[in-house]
Amino acid sequence: MRMYRQRWARWASAGVAVLVLGSASAAWADNVVADGDGATPVTGSGLSFGTVCLGSTVTKPALIGIGRNGASTGPNVFANGATVTVSVTGVTGTGLSTTPGSGAIGTVTLPSNWSAQPNNTVAGALSLPVQLAATTPGPVTGSVSLAAVAGSVNRANSLAVSATVVACDTTAPVLHLPGSLTVEATGPGGAVVAYTATADDENPAHPTVTCDHPSGATLPLGTTTVTCDATDAAGNTGTGQFTVTVADTVGPVIQPVADITGVEATGPDGAVVTYQAPAATDAVAGTVPVSCTPASGAAFPLGTTTVTCTASDGNGNTSQQTFDVTVQDTQAPVLAVPADLTAEATSGDGADVTYPAASAQDVVDGAITPTCAPASGSTFPLGVTEVTCTATDSAHNTATGTFTVTVADTTPPAITGTPADITAEATGPDGATVSFTPPTATDLVDGTVAVECAPGSGGSFPVGATTVTCSARDAAGNTAGSTFQVTVRDTTPPSLTLTADQVITATGPDGAVATFHPEATDLVDGSVPVTCSPASGATFAIGTTEVTCSATDHAGNTAQGSFKVMVRRTISGFYQPVDMNRVINTIKGGSTVPLKFEVFAGPVEATTTSIIAAISVKQYDCDPNAPLDPIEVTAAGNTSLRYDSTGGQYVYNWQTPKTKGLCYQVGVSTVDGATVIALFRTT
Repeated sequence: MRMYRQRWARWASAGVAVLVLGSASAAWADNVVADGDGATPVTGSGLSFGTVCLGSTVTKPALIGIGRNGASTGPNVFANGATVTVSVTGVTGTGLSTTPGSGAIGTVTLPSNWSAQPNNTVAGALSLPVQLAATTPGPVTGSVSLAAVAGSVNRANSLAVSATVVACDTTAPVLHLPGSLTVEATGPGGAVVAYTATADDENPAHPTVTCDHPSGATLPLGTTTVTCDATDAAGNTGTGQFTVTVADTVGPVIQPVADITGVEATGPDGAVVTYQAPAATDAVAGTVPVSCTPASGAAFPLGTTTVTCTASDGNGNTSQQTFDVTVQDTQAPVLAVPADLTAEATSGDGADVTYPAASAQDVVDGAITPTCAPASGSTFPLGVTEVTCTATDSAHNTATGTFTVTVADTTPPAITGTPADITAEATGPDGATVSFTPPTATDLVDGTVAVECAPGSGGSFPVGATTVTCSARDAAGNTAGSTFQVTVRDTTPPSLTLTADQVITATGPDGAVATFHPEATDLVDGSVPVTCSPASGATFAIGTTEVTCSATDHAGNTAQGSFKVMVRRTISGFYQPVDMNRVINTIKGGSTVPLKFEVFAGPVEATTTSIIAAISVKQYDCDPNAPLDPIEVTAAGNTSLRYDSTGGQYVYNWQTPKTKGLCYQVGVSTVDGATVIALFRTT
């Protein structure tokens, strides 16, 4: 419990009011405690603003807590661990208000052993700001009504608020300060600055003025803002500022330097000269650095150069001092010639040789152009030639040097017109004969030179890739070469010779054995084997079978072809009364002719009508020279095709057309293509 009391003591010492809600009429009821005087929380304490100046607005916080009082449980006792919502329900009093003006302030969570806490234990701390707007002089009284609710427990109380509003002196003293001041610096620390500052007010008439940089203080270089204030008896404070600028306007003092003479030039830019820079002092900055142009260690040109030395004190003040440096030249130029060089001959006369220019440097004249003989760009013969170069400066000092030019022939002939790679088709087992136009070659020195190629044009090239190497050699022994490839390939498939379509007679129900002998020849391989499917000697079923044959050479070229093997049944008939062998049977128009025949597969006779593909009747022009054979009429009307098992034959009764003098071809065909026909003429 000591923890809660210590917390309330801290809030009270901070000038806040603490309120504990409760009900005076409840002997056993939890409370909400308010303490407006900063003492230990007690029930019924108020919040006092004290004396407040008219026209001002003052805010004080009140602290709200839940106090333990009464039995461990009851209708006016909050439950253990309850969350209590504290709200403002109303505010009375002139100028008084709270934040919020109404509604919930917040919640207080009670300890889980709340019912076991001793009386006057306070839990929670909710801050409620209370404001007073002092608009009317005199005493102010009022109250803040509060409520605490948790579950069915609802507790209410109020916080008494009081204040006294009076008219106050609110006019601050009037300060009289200097305007902006500028003072010359007297040393590195700046300068001592003196000034006068006063103030006027009703009480006292001349309040004391206090400044953060008092008169007589040393102020640093630059601008310093001085802030002053004066406070009257009523506590009103007047404040003002002015600036003091401590400036440095005097430049440094540079020591003089003697002129420097008799310096010998060491190059075209003169000579590097070093010297001791003069010293410089400043009243404020003390010793300051000096920079000179041209600087010590710089290259000074021939003649007299004025050196200007400058010193700055850092505050914009600059001083200068000058002296002269004289550089003279007494040396001759230095000649540099090209290194010995070798040039390639471009013709029988040698070569036009351009060599790097010789150069000469003089300490006075700088670069000098030498003269050389033979001159650059001349025609130099094959062999070694010495070139002599000279250079003279303006003081008539001359330098001489030599180098050699060697003209040699190391360039091989240039081969042009090398054929592109050639691809040829093989024409026989040895490959193919390939002809090409050989390349040509020219040499810078020898002119046209012969070119030899191996293998030569018009030779026989084997199947595959053959590299042809061509070469040309000049008189100096320089050789050039080029190559190209001749590829002889075999892309022609063999020539396949197949058997013509075969028609054979079935030797049994399974068909018949067919034999055939296709052949294939290839340009490169000669005779190549032929494979067929089905193979020769196989049994071919009744009907038409396509035989596919192929032949492949060693290059993988394949030729394919096919032919047909047609295995057919044998048709015997027509039997009497019909005559065969191109004899025209005469028949009375409209009568019926019995067509009788048998079908065999080897020795096996067919007995089903399903093997008969068609019975056809076609009209044709009568042949006046064909023999005539009358037929005995036996019946009238067509009948369906049938197999007569008694007679062992097929029978079809054909009713002839009634028109006289017409010729007809009547045929029977099986599903495998076997046919038989007879000729008829109506009378």
